[in-house]
Amino acid sequence: MNAPRISALIVLGAVVGLLVLSVVSRPATAASIVVTNANTSGAGSLADAIATANGNNQSDTITFSGDLNIVLGTGDLTIIQDSGNSVNSLTIDAETNNITLSGNNTNRIFFLGDGANVTLTGLTITLGDGNGSAGGAIFKTGGTLVLNDTTVSASTGAQTGGAIYNQAGTLTLNNSTINGNTTTTGGGAGIYSNTGTVNINNSTISGNTAGGNGGGIINQSGSTLNVTNSTISSNGSPNGAGIYNDGTATILRSTINSNGATIDGGGIYANDGTLNIINSTLSGNTAGTNGGALYSGNSAGANLINVTIDGNSAMSGDGVFLGLDDVTASNTIFADECNADITSGGNNLDTDGTCLDGTVLSDIVSGNADLGSLANNGGPTFTRAIGPNSDALDAGNFDICDDVATVNNVDQRGFTRPADGDGVGPVICDIGAFEVQGEGGPTPTATASAEPSNTPTPTDTAAPTNTPTPTDTVAPTYTPTPTNTAAPTNTPTPTNTVDPSMTATATATPTATSTVAPTNSPVATNTPTRTPTPTNTAIATDEQPVIATATPTPTATSTPPSITPVPSATAPLAGVGSAGIRPPSTGDGGLAE
Repeated sequence: MNAPRISALIVLGAVVGLLVLSVVSRPATAASIVVTNANTSGAGSLADAIATANGNNQSDTITFSGDLNIVLGTGDLTIIQDSGNSVNSLTIDAETNNITLSGNNTNRIFFLGDGANVTLTGLTITLGDGNGSAGGAIFKTGGTLVLNDTTVSASTGAQTGGAIYNQAGTLTLNNSTINGNTTTTGGGAGIYSNTGTVNINNSTISGNTAGGNGGGIINQSGSTLNVTNSTISSNGSPNGAGIYNDGTATILRSTINSNGATIDGGGIYANDGTLNIINSTLSGNTAGTNGGALYSGNSAGANLINVTIDGNSAMSGDGVFLGLDDVTASNTIFADECNADITSGGNNLDTDGTCLDGTVLSDIVSGNADLGSLANNGGPTFTRAIGPNSDALDAGNFDICDDVATVNNVDQRGFTRPADGDGVGPVICDIGAFEVQGEGGPTPTATASAEPSNTPTPTDTAAPTNTPTPTDTVAPTYTPTPTNTAAPTNTPTPTNTVDPSMTATATATPTATSTVAPTNSPVATNTPTRTPTPTNTAIATDEQPVIATATPTPTATSTPPSITPVPSATAPLAGVGSAGIRPPSTGDGGLAE
């Protein structure tokens, strides 16, 4: 055989090989699978649909034929990487239906195997139980998980991750709520991220209570946390009730309020790693010992840019308590006492002279902040407006406000900065998270709101319904209607279209029989509000709620090991087979956090 023919055969073989490889690796056209009933298994069930999607080597979308309340029987819903192909993905879409997935306080709802790529849209996921393991509602390892317009509530992880445990990969929340979840001994009652990346956008983490550190979120070493346009409120734990950080965390245009730590760091406990807070508000947080808003200790570094700190309390350092490392601040309002010597980047306002030493000429020491109460002043989160007598007006650093990587010429609400707030020029940005708009600008009339309190956890008998996506709007009034069966229902969560108010309409309370014991169902809320006692007008206050927290006294540091999950079922899902996705129980010892 001559050389040209040999070369031609080699080229032909290579082309055929590439074609075969592309056919094997490329997923087939995405398939749509419809769930038609609420059965725990069998044709038309969600478990059967997931089993089909796990093995058909293509990307799939599961939808629902109508509204369903699916209560899991024995076992969680296990999703694996389809046919070992990382390109394949699964979307469970309930956007047009009311779909509730309940673990009935006996099962975890979802177990996501290594490398699975999953999107959950429009679901209510509730009453999950990790059965002694991590991840009460969702356990995820590797891959990606995206939650759109989804609520995860009233779930329990005995050790870590009452709602969600993230082990590597990426977790993203968009317009979602993590509410009323708990851990008994470990940390991260809302979200526990051991490694990987967590992105929280336009979402609410509220009313979660941890026996360990990090009531709302714990971000461990090697993890990255990005919180944008979101609210972290009314969470409780010994340390870092809102957020406990050991990794890299960036808080952007967000509000951290009304969280309560029994020891240190009511809003945030920066234990290690790097913390950046930009265009954000820390208000109404409490700590039993140090750092009502922020505790910075060990080798943590914290950087504050255009932040407003006001209305927080602690035994020492109502606003900031500085441990062993540095806190740097620029264009920031310190309206609370500090037990810290803040390193100034210039143009800060310190109302009592405990945070800044006054050596930086652009700083204002012992000035007047003139801040309004935490309220809906426009934008996706609550803020504290700057009053007309504030020294923060037109006193910021333009170069910092103009920095594209951080402030990017907007305030926390997304309103333009700088603006000529006093109407006399020149146009200079304000100090803090709020920018007063000039005459004719879009600054709305604020609707006063009390600091929110913890949302009660529902009883086991509750049959929850799908909760609409919460926003910064209406403060609902809970009016129980006792009956002989006391069947509570979820109070609808407000939507993103109406300015919130504290006006409640008084209603007549029916006479309950001796057998009635109505309980509150979980209220997933994106608005830091207090449920008012029905009166003609509810008056806003800055009163702080009493946060229910666990009594254990954990250490302020932690390096927990990676967790080998223990799926909550002994029986595999129909059609799943033995895909190597159910690791043996390890007890997850040593996770004190």
